[in-house]
Amino acid sequence: MKQLLRILLAAVGILAIVAVAAVVYVTTFLDPEDFKPRLTSVVEEQTGLNLALEGPITWSFYPRIGVSVEGPRLAARAG
Repeated sequence: MKQLLRILLAAVGILAIVAVAAVVYVTTFLDPEDFKPRLTSVVEEQTGLNLALEGPITWSFYPRIGVSVEGPRLAARAG
């Protein structure tokens, strides 16, 4: 029983270390601003609408993991 508990605690500890390392890696080496062109093109392909992202894009970790976008504008295509 003691051996099983030790193995489970070690597994939980390793998973926590991997999760923290992943967050550090993502926030250090991936710039969310690099996603702007891809986001606008995907929105245009999927919906036919133009998306303008005028504000900064930043990482968001609470309450949900993702990116925060400030100042988005969605408009119909001209013409």
